[in-house]
Amino acid sequence: PAVADEDSLVVLLIPDILAGTFHAGIFTNGVDTGDREGQETVQLYITDVKAPVERPAKELKGFRKVSVAPGETKEVTFTITPDDLAYFDADTHSWTSHPGKYQAHVASSSADIAATVPFTLK
Repeated sequence: PAVADEDSLVVLLIPDILAGTFHAGIFTNGVDTGDREGQETVQLYITDVKAPVERPAKELKGFRKVSVAPGETKEVTFTITPDDLAYFDADTHSWTSHPGKYQAHVASSSADIAATVPFTLK
């Protein structure tokens, strides 16, 4: 079965600043376009656009495996917090996240990015 092809994946990023904490939700719709039930693993990767230290181009921050019946749509939700954006700062010997521009990538694999949404941590 063909599940969550590029034409059926919808991504919406909703940033919410509450008490100095950044929360963002990624909502995706996986649609089974085949004639049998299928399984899809929806993955969330984050890119730090201007990292102050060397970081991977894409860091896996979450995934959800969903079963989708023919013609069915499933919503998958990810929440991003500052801890998800943190890196280990060797100078301060602590985990830290920094304000700046990031990208959230929704994919079925790191090589198959279906959608990219920019966001800013303030």
